Amino acid sequence: MKFHNWPDILASAPSFQKGLYPPSGSDTNYYLLKSALSAAISKEPFDFVLISGDYLRHRFAHAFNGAVGPQSDLSAFATKTAVFVVETIQRAFSVPV
Repeated sequence: MKFHNWPDILASAPSFQKGLYPPSGSDTNYYLLKSALSAAISKEPFDFVLISGDYLRHRFAHAFNGAVGPQSDLSAFATKTAVFVVETIQRAFSVPV
């Protein structure tokens, strides 16, 4: 699966540009994801990474419909998003996720 410029698109968000973490109790934004990965990588070495959290934001379908529209694209976009998250983590740690 190709993600074209997802990292560039996400890094262009105002929250990323300003270095803003999401409010407490909110879903992770790209800035927090990159910051958490950077902090975790500094504790290496690792044999593998186990993710016990969510790969998609809460109320993903609601947010998708509000931003994009047709429900018919939801499943494909959810899959691409989950794979993007896993691949981002896997690239950061260079171990299986």
